[in-house]
Amino acid sequence: MKHVALNGQKGYHGVAVISKLPFETTDIRTFCDKIDSRHISGGRSADKAANCQSRWCLHNFYVPAGGDIPDPELNPKFEHKLRFLDEMKACEPLHPRGDDRHILGRRSQCPRPQ
Repeated sequence: MKHVALNGQKGYHGVAVISKLPFETTDIRTFCDKIDSRHISGGRSADKAANCQSRWCLHNFYVPAGGDIPDPELNPKFEHKLRFLDEMKACEPLHPRGDDRHILGRRSQCPRPQ
């Protein structure tokens, strides 16, 4: 594996993007004012020599699970998850601009009321 973009925390969690082609750019973003290794991206522009006809950018996220209580007032972990998703939605570099932009990652669903 020659082409790896990695953002991780020892003994905690992290994210990675692995590619057959080398990255021209990589980026790490923080969300919710926390440095907790929940995002990495890698990309490249069109390169006919490498048989890559379009520009692409791949984002990988580790979205907070949010805990068991789906109420942001009772559960700070759930409040963190909602803030994280809101910041992802508002993050301009994640919006498509005519390139091939892909967002991947781990995302837990909210628990359903019993």
